[in-house]
Amino acid sequence: MRLILLTMLIALTVLVGVVFTIYNAEQVLINLYFHQYQLPVATVVFIALLIGVVLGFLIIVTMLWRKQAELARLKKRFHALEQEVDNLRKMPIKDGH
Repeated sequence: MRLILLTMLIALTVLVGVVFTIYNAEQVLINLYFHQYQLPVATVVFIALLIGVVLGFLIIVTMLWRKQAELARLKKRFHALEQEVDNLRKMPIKDGH
């Protein structure tokens, strides 16, 4: 069942992509200061989308690395504090009277 839904989703995505490309085949001029390109609108939109996905992925990966480092640091501190509590529990109670 899952495979059928995934196949249908991929087919629908491809169909939407093909229709979008057909309806947006006009050429546009892209001026990048030193060089100019003439590309179809669909290609420009696809490239912009791809750049956005890659940048978003890089940002998320960077955030995950930072969170993993913080988690490792907090686990190390937790184990040190847990050891300190265990040591304090093992100490005999001295009566002051």
